[in-house]
Amino acid sequence: MPFYQELAPRVVNPSAVTQVLWTVRLLGRLEVVSDSVSLTRFRTLKAAALLAYLSLRKGQPQPREELMALLWPDASLEAARNNLSVVLSSLRHQLEPPGTVTERVFTADRQAIGIRAEALTTDIEAFQAAVRARRWDEAATAYQGPFLAGFYDDWVLLQRETLAQTYSRVIETLVKNAAPNLSQRLWEALQRDPDRADFYRELLPTAPLAVPREEPHTPTITVPPAAPETAPSRGFLPAYPTRFFGRTVEQGQLAVLLDHTRLVTLLGPGGIGKTRLAIESLVPRAEAGERVYFVPLVDITEGSQLLGALRAALRLPTARDEHAQLQEALAAQSTLLILDNAEQVVDHGLPAAVHALLESVPTLRLLVTSRKALSVPGEQLRRSIDARRTRRPLWTPTGPILRTHTT
Repeated sequence: MPFYQELAPRVVNPSAVTQVLWTVRLLGRLEVVSDSVSLTRFRTLKAAALLAYLSLRKGQPQPREELMALLWPDASLEAARNNLSVVLSSLRHQLEPPGTVTERVFTADRQAIGIRAEALTTDIEAFQAAVRARRWDEAATAYQGPFLAGFYDDWVLLQRETLAQTYSRVIETLVKNAAPNLSQRLWEALQRDPDRADFYRELLPTAPLAVPREEPHTPTITVPPAAPETAPSRGFLPAYPTRFFGRTVEQGQLAVLLDHTRLVTLLGPGGIGKTRLAIESLVPRAEAGERVYFVPLVDITEGSQLLGALRAALRLPTARDEHAQLQEALAAQSTLLILDNAEQVVDHGLPAAVHALLESVPTLRLLVTSRKALSVPGEQLRRSIDARRTRRPLWTPTGPILRTHTT
């Protein structure tokens, strides 16, 4: 499946379009704008993070407990509850000023907090809509920089990686289509996505990359010759700016499991560090030369879209038979994949897709993070407990807490 079909369109009520109050810009610097107002400063960074998190999930109220664990993992329950209340109040003061209808933007009850779908739009929606419609130049323009630049929470880094992967495929498509403004687009890509400079260099047949002459004030950028392609020291896993420590027992247990089974699912609610634990547990394998890839599933809505997510993670070029190409790439040597945030597609065909994938590639192993079990034959389930809230280990010394699915 082409990568642009992986982005499932959102259903929007046409009558609600004229009611949009705000546009939230999440690509690059966080900014909230209306016809006459631009908001770039918020009470705290946590307030800004909450706004961004809810904007991405507008129309889908999020449980308070999960928001507290996500934003204040080290705080007591009472302190986190109070912090959430204060932050929400400050956001309402800014986005629902006096004179507006109560809960015009935010919805809240004792269990959940959300943003009304019709209250705002985001630049990510515009970017993804352009990708789905195959308007490549428009998509390249819409991507103004890394998601939430300056924020380094785990969930931010993962969302940033997902969007950056899509952007890189947009630029790759512009190259294949020989877009007339290709030199400008490649120059922008180096500025907006510097982590993939080597990738954009590979798209360029010659070393010099100059900005079009119609922009005399922009300096010419010369890209040095590409070095021989080698995997980074962490393989193809996201890097974090903070140290990871204190969960060596869990990492050791995962290592043992992955040596003896092909499908391990790390279970637990959102915001407790499942993704970080999964990634850091596989870093030693990647550094030792194993093929390890991170595959975010946050943007897929059906199991049939797993193929596209895998192709994007492996950065495979377009092929006539993409399924056969993927199968060949995975079977070339032993591969270990992290399938992250699987819960939203567990009930929409993902288990069948995973089972078929494991059947077709006997050397493939999967580590899945999810709030729900896949219930696939051979699946090993492990419950992840927030290590920042409890001193209990994730596993008992004598054996696993959860069960193994068998046929």
